[in-house]
Amino acid sequence: MKREGETTAELSRAPVSSPVNTTEQSKKMRVMYAVYIITALDITWMFLQLSVTPYLAKKLGFDTLWFGYLQTTVGVIQLIGGPVFGRFGDVFGARAALSLACASTSVFFVLLAIADHPFMLFIHKLPTIFMHVLPACQMVVTDLSEPEKRADALSKLGLCFGIGMIAGSTLGGHLSTHYGEKFTACVGAAGSAFSLLLVLSFIPKSTKSEASRSSSKYTGDIVAIMIPEPKGHEIMTLLERRFVVVMHISVGTRNLQKYVSRTSVVFVSISFIVLMIISLAWLVFYYIQRFRYANARDRNQRRLGDAAKKAISKLQVRTLKKGDKFSADCTNETPPDYETSIGGPLTNPISAASDITVNESSVVLDPAGRVIDLHQLHHYQETASHAGQSHPVVSCENQPPMSSDSDTSAIMSVDASMSEADFPLEQERHDAKYRDNPC
Repeated sequence: MKREGETTAELSRAPVSSPVNTTEQSKKMRVMYAVYIITALDITWMFLQLSVTPYLAKKLGFDTLWFGYLQTTVGVIQLIGGPVFGRFGDVFGARAALSLACASTSVFFVLLAIADHPFMLFIHKLPTIFMHVLPACQMVVTDLSEPEKRADALSKLGLCFGIGMIAGSTLGGHLSTHYGEKFTACVGAAGSAFSLLLVLSFIPKSTKSEASRSSSKYTGDIVAIMIPEPKGHEIMTLLERRFVVVMHISVGTRNLQKYVSRTSVVFVSISFIVLMIISLAWLVFYYIQRFRYANARDRNQRRLGDAAKKAISKLQVRTLKKGDKFSADCTNETPPDYETSIGGPLTNPISAASDITVNESSVVLDPAGRVIDLHQLHHYQETASHAGQSHPVVSCENQPPMSSDSDTSAIMSVDASMSEADFPLEQERHDAKYRDNPC
């Protein structure tokens, strides 16, 4: 006589018909292929935005430090959103989680396309809290694959990651170079919308039920039921004592209260809100300080520019051309421009003389006589002494005009009086003549 428990076990091990198993297997493979395509597309869009964000940030005034802050913001947001997204997938299913991730990616690219201010670059990173397409795809593959083939299925996701990385980098560089960052972001938004359409079209609503039915060949229509360990020991004890165990199974609803703690949800929500408030307050403070600094710098530049204009307007600017004549005194028109010749006779061309000091007197030199020696200067001094003048004064009227680019310009303001240290003998000779003939 067979026990009831043994009969049930034998019936439960009846093989499943081959056509049903083949149909389910083909459905599962079709869903997994769709997941592979979605993974490759999502990684392509992710690396596409990596070709856009650095150049767009540079155009909006970001330096290396602030671009690092931008990337850090993405890391913090995804760190917070990872556990939330995982719990969302456990409660609502892999299809809902994958749809949320693709929709967040599409919103991310739309905000990137319309970003025209540095603050918008931080705002467009907020959807990254749910941009976890790769973990959602891993969730679907894990639910649909058999335990002995699960490693192979997950490794194919890694292959899709590599394909998307290569395709996204190449496509992003080409589009950014030829069409600009805005167009590239629009392409990413359209591609993410297409990925969302694939999810809604090929991914089933419940992937866990598919996994439970295809986990073994000989399960038939029996669905595995998980019960607590103490209750399982109690049932096994009754069966070992050859008692007939009758169980009634009814379809109920999920009680989320056992799996989700209200305290943890409140803590995560408050932490996220506080973090966002601190980040926004810090950004607002930074931009206020930056605007104040820019305004102060502009005011300082305007003030310096006005002061420079006033100073330039007070300068006497005069343009000298060849053929111009002077209407004022030579001393006012012509600045002293001369070279030095210390020790020995003055044999240099008279463009200057450092041993001659400039005063109110002036001498006009003949343009033809550009070289003058010491005897000529002595002759001028003796002539002036016999005429009873202490300083020879020669008018500069009716003289050849001065030209800045002419080698024959010879009008200059010099002092014709000689220093006693330079000509002691001539000064003594002059004093002796004055004593002999005081008139």
